[in-house]
Order: sequence, then structure tokens, then C-alpha cells
Amino acid sequence: MLIVGYGAAIAHRPTMALLVPGLLAAVVLWPSAGFRLLFVVLGGMLVLGSSSGLSEPKIAYLAGAVLAVAVAVVRVLEMRSTAAFQECKWLLIFSATFGGFVAVEGLVAGVGGTQASFALRDAAVYLLFAAVPFLALDVHASSARRWLPPFFFALGVVATLSYAAYFLGVRGLASLPFGPVTLVAGGLPIALFAYASAAAIWHPVWFRWTAVAIGVLALMAATGNRSALIALVALPTMLMIHPRWRGKPFRALAGGLALALFVGAILLGSGRVARPNVERLRERFGSILEPGKLPLDQSFRWRAEQTRAAAAVWGDNTVFGAGPGHLFRWINPLSGEVHADAFTLDSPLVYPAKFGWVGVILLGALFFAYAQVLGRRVRTAPTVPVIALVGFGAAGVLGSLFLGSQIEDKAFSFAVMLLLAMSLPDSSEEPGNQAEGLDQSDRSTVASGPLQAWRSRSSTGTNAHSRR
Repeated sequence: MLIVGYGAAIAHRPTMALLVPGLLAAVVLWPSAGFRLLFVVLGGMLVLGSSSGLSEPKIAYLAGAVLAVAVAVVRVLEMRSTAAFQECKWLLIFSATFGGFVAVEGLVAGVGGTQASFALRDAAVYLLFAAVPFLALDVHASSARRWLPPFFFALGVVATLSYAAYFLGVRGLASLPFGPVTLVAGGLPIALFAYASAAAIWHPVWFRWTAVAIGVLALMAATGNRSALIALVALPTMLMIHPRWRGKPFRALAGGLALALFVGAILLGSGRVARPNVERLRERFGSILEPGKLPLDQSFRWRAEQTRAAAAVWGDNTVFGAGPGHLFRWINPLSGEVHADAFTLDSPLVYPAKFGWVGVILLGALFFAYAQVLGRRVRTAPTVPVIALVGFGAAGVLGSLFLGSQIEDKAFSFAVMLLLAMSLPDSSEEPGNQAEGLDQSDRSTVASGPLQAWRSRSSTGTNAHSRR
């Protein structure tokens, strides 16, 4: 009888088909931090890649993500005495403040005339970034933390291949045996590049990590996305905090920039991935090297026009911005066509246009809280994930200042979430009992990276089980 009634309900309203899977997901989301992370990250990558509006899968994902974040917040508040919580206390406070501000802005925008679905979709991206430290601490304090390094690496590889396949196919730069892939990738390839570069700098077996870093960067460059070169910013940043270069910032910066330019020159001058149109790639990257061609570049002209549109909106809404979901009006400089159908722009001013000076100040405070946490971790336990997050964060900040808000890239939040979870101190430690007291063997383990640490923990667990 229940099955018949459920079938009738589905026939009357198809969205009822999500009821049973939703209840099952809720049952699993409550006790398992690992499943909460998998749901938010993998679910987001699979569902949020389409531009089909607020579809039923997106509604189901948002509902599950809200539940996952709510449970994570409760769990994090229960670990107030741990070292990880104390390390991130101000980060959690500023994240919650930022999230509350975005939520209020979204409600005000919806009441003030902005289409509710646009306000919800736009605000959800920023709320996801606000939830990052809560989800990171949640999974860090669970047994699922041991699987974070291989999960991050596998996810980064899949995202890099998806990123390359999508742009190579859409732009006709290569002959692919399949159509465009709509998996959310965004910042994950840059995060994997930063991770591999950090491991190459700090790991004794540097060659394989160097090969991974160059391979990831080559795939990103082969797509013709010039913004992918922002990943090179991670190199000098990570070199500057290496013990060998610490106290010599200018030498580290010069060395890192030289290395970045060397790698970039190799990638711009050659590189063939799945028979790409090399001449077209050289034409796209040539405008960067020849400033005289930049004003004629189609992408540059679009970004300049969108920046003017964002600046006009910010000028009209200086303090609190126009709110999430606001549709920007801009003119295509090539066709003269007027666009007013998107709430996001390729412009660094899109964030202040939405949230005003108050939002800029709150986001700056949040970034400062991240910098404070990472600065402490660099001094006490400079693991590969910590160094990678520093480099990735530097690339993200520079990208936000010159290209557009990186927070609007869902994969950017996923990458920060995973790297932060791998960077935090052991939640079983008492506050103050951190890496200052590491002996030499411990420091070698720290510097060897999380994949090696994961293998060590796995073997330790196996030996302990055999002894029992």
C-alpha cells in the first residue's frame, strides 16, 4: 500500500521521487563526517556543473548540503577543547560572520525584487565558502581523515582531465572521441599543481612530483585558458617559506619567478595534447607577451566592459552592494548586443558590486584569519598540504584581484576544504602541544607529505592489528 501511494505521489508530483533518496541520505549524513564531505564535494562536482537553473537535482543537493553543514557545525562546537579548534577559532568566527552577512544580503535581495532563485543560487556559492572551515574540521576530527590525501589526489587528477577535456572540446583545440564534460573542476587543477609543486620542493623524491606538476600545468595551458597561468604564482610563494630561503625573500621571489617563467616558456613554445591546434594556442597566449595586442583581444575587451558594468553597480550601491543574484547589464563590445541575463561577471569588481564595502571588509578579515592559521602552521608543522594551501591561496587572491572572484568557483572552495583538513593539527592533541616539540624523525615525517604519512598510518594500523 505504501509503495502504491508513493507511486501515485510521484505521478502527481515528480519531485516526490527525491523523498526516499533524500531520507536515506539524511540517515547517512548525520553520523558520518566522511560521507558528509563526499556528498558536498562529489555531489557538487556532479550536480553544479550544469547551467540549467535551479533544477531538481540542485535543490536536492542544496538540501543535503545544508544538512551536512548544520551537522558539521554541531560536531565542531563539540570539539572546542581540541588543538584544531583552538587553531581555527578566529577563522570559524569570521567564517560564521561572513556566512551570516551573505545570508542576510540574500534575503534582502530576494525581498527587494531580485528573483529568488537567482539570489539563492548566487548566495549559495558564497555560503559554501563560509562553510569550508567547519566541514574541514569536521572530517579532520573523524577517522575519514586518513583517506583525505589519496582522495584529494584522485579528485585533482579527475578534475584536471575534465577541465582539459571540456575546453579542448568546446574550443575545437583538439580532436576528442567524446563530447564536452560538464564536471565542476575550476580551481582543483591549480590546487593539484600547488600540491605537487610543494611536494617537489619539500619531498626527497622530487622527480615524480615535478612530473605531476608539469603534467597538470601542461594540460591547463593546452586548453588555451590564459587564466590558468595564475597557477605559476604558487611557485615563488612556496619557495619564500622554505627553510632554505626563509629570511631571503627577494632571492626566493627571484628564483621562483625564474622557475615559473621557465616552465611557462616551455609550455607556450611547445606541447601537444591530443593533437591540439598549436597555432591557435600561440595566438591566444601571444597577446599576453605583446601588450600592444591586448586592447584588441576579444577576452580582454569583454572583461573590460564587464568591469565597467560592475563598477557602475558598485557606485550605485557603495556600502552593502546590490546583493547576490543581481543581473548585471553590459554591452558586448564586439556585437553591440546588450546583456542583462547573468549574475556573475569575469571581473574583479563583481564581489564588491554585490556586497559593497561591508562585504569587502568582512572578506578581508576572513582572508586574514586564513593567513593567521597558515602562518602558524608554517612555523610549527610545515607539511606539504600547508605549503600547498599557502601557494594555492596566493594564486586565488591574485586571481581575485585581476581576473574575478575565485570564491564563485565552487571547486575553489572544495580545494581549500580538503587542503585545510589535511593541514590542521591532530584533534587529539591538547592546545599548545603542537609541532614545536617535534624531534628530527617527526620532522622528516612531516616534510615527507601526507601521502607518505597516510601509508605510514595504514601500516601502523596493520601492525597494531597483527599484535592484537
